[in-house]
Amino acid sequence: MTAAKPVVAIIGRPNVGKSTLFNRIIRKRMAIVDDEPGITRDRLYAETDWSGCHFFLVDTGGLQFSEKADLPVAIADQAKLAISEADVVLFMVDLQVPPTIGDIDIAHVLHRAKKKVILVLNKADLRDSKENIPHFLDLGLGEGIALSSLHGHNIGELLDQIVQRLPKTAPHELEVDGIQVAILGRPNVGKSSLVNAIVGEKRVIVDAVPGTTRDAVDTVFHLGRHTFVLIDTAGLRKRSKVKGGVDFYSTLRTLRSLDRCHVALILVDAVIGPTGQDLKIARQVQEAYKSIILVLNKWDLVEREEAQAEEYERQVKKRYPSLSYVPIVAASALTGLHVPLILEQVLMVFRERSKRISTGRLNKFVVSTVARKQPPSIAGKQTKIYYVTQQKVHPPTFIFFTNHPRGLSASYLRYLTNQLRGAFGFRGTPIKLLVRKRGG
Repeated sequence: MTAAKPVVAIIGRPNVGKSTLFNRIIRKRMAIVDDEPGITRDRLYAETDWSGCHFFLVDTGGLQFSEKADLPVAIADQAKLAISEADVVLFMVDLQVPPTIGDIDIAHVLHRAKKKVILVLNKADLRDSKENIPHFLDLGLGEGIALSSLHGHNIGELLDQIVQRLPKTAPHELEVDGIQVAILGRPNVGKSSLVNAIVGEKRVIVDAVPGTTRDAVDTVFHLGRHTFVLIDTAGLRKRSKVKGGVDFYSTLRTLRSLDRCHVALILVDAVIGPTGQDLKIARQVQEAYKSIILVLNKWDLVEREEAQAEEYERQVKKRYPSLSYVPIVAASALTGLHVPLILEQVLMVFRERSKRISTGRLNKFVVSTVARKQPPSIAGKQTKIYYVTQQKVHPPTFIFFTNHPRGLSASYLRYLTNQLRGAFGFRGTPIKLLVRKRGG
């Protein structure tokens, strides 16, 4: 089984620099940074890497409390949620002031949790800030790392410390070989019901209340010579709606489930039709380079004379061209309609995902493809593709060697992807293209 990437959570009081550190580590400005406490209203997460180690980084954001809230208790409760999901915790404090009650409460939670913790002493670049370091050592969480998230001082040392503490394996994951299938979708589209329909018994509690399934649940079963692992997940929600700690970490669990799957079934309510949120979920799957099958659930409730399956599929792909390569199955978890067809499609896209093309066939493909459409010139010099090779499967990954990497623009790479599909298939599976300068 593919293990999910570990999680590193940044926790701490509001306005200690968590979002700035998050942005610094992922090298993108994703989080809103402002001097006003609590300005980060959405929790954020991103995949990043250091020294070849990949992990999810989580910014718990500025905490929002009412005036009547018990601030230290509320901070401690939020910290518990972050700690429960994290493999490594970055406990961030502000060196401008000695430890506050909130800092002390979080430290107590960390001691009881017995998690791997790095004390991050932020704003070490400010005058006289280091005078407070001895006070933070009294928290009993080690010497810590003094740094500046704003200016990047000592960020490399922090990342080295994170990598040293990351688990080499994910012992909490079930070690089962088979086709890993994540079942994704908005709340209340029938994910748990589909698991029940596939395995033929009620292993998952089904409730009409959206969000009943808080955690991802694995169900292992065998069909012929094939083993399947169904990963039923909590409903993915719009980021603007993921406000509470429980919902946020439910979303994080879903992302981890996606991270370790081979094939993602994206369930859509056939009565309502695909929504913008369904497309966002599909984009998350595509960005993770996972195979996709779109399942139009509750098909038994659709008036067939008004919406035949083939026409429905045509309309979906017309509206969402990015899903043109994705198989679509109209099914009903309630009645069992076309449920066996879903598993047939899973096997098909898994085979496509596992497909390997010889270098000889690929280079013949390049000659004919370039002949039909030349790549853009750079500074008046023609861009040439010397050869292409398949680096790996899961996902199918191809390396194009060229004299000018910039000549293979985004639009030309899309052209190459479409041509690869036309020549070799890869139905339901994202294709990853890498560009290298020959000899470099």
